[in-house]
Amino acid sequence: MLAFLVNRSSLALGRLSGPAQETRLPRALRPLYQLKNGFRALEDALLVLPAESVGALPGLAAWNASNGWRRWFDLDERLTFFAMDAVLRQFAVDAHGAVVRFDPVTLELVEFAPDLDAWAEQVIAGGAAQHLARSWQVMHRPLLTEERLLRSALGSGMTPMHLSDAMELLGERVADELVTSREYAVFELAFV
Repeated sequence: MLAFLVNRSSLALGRLSGPAQETRLPRALRPLYQLKNGFRALEDALLVLPAESVGALPGLAAWNASNGWRRWFDLDERLTFFAMDAVLRQFAVDAHGAVVRFDPVTLELVEFAPDLDAWAEQVIAGGAAQHLARSWQVMHRPLLTEERLLRSALGSGMTPMHLSDAMELLGERVADELVTSREYAVFELAFV
């Protein structure tokens, strides 16, 4: 299924010859990056990052840096995030090669598939993010490679945001919610 997904995707987003020799990839991701070095698929509902940064599109090392978007979330450092759907739900491989999905809005981290082949099968089957991406693009315009959709602050609609901006915005919201909930808890304790 992995080859099926890759064969129906965009051109490689990274080096056509594959990741550079010095690029460190988790063993579980090597089969994917041997097929193609980053791509868009499923009507741009899926973005697999290239191994190395290309222009505004972050590579695996930049996307997984501890001082980037991950600093806002309490995530196992052994997770390597490599892909995302249209609404910024992140896919990562764990130390055993299983694929997990992290939703930065709900903070839900779940095991999604036991390996990349099963992951490919599930993302090909589609879901709400794929339908949302298709609908939004039909009504507005194609998503740029480095864009994902987020709920608009101006209403219930969706708006495209660049990856780094979207993750920073989500991280700030999460941090603000934590501070607010902690302040509320301290306030409650003061009056108990």
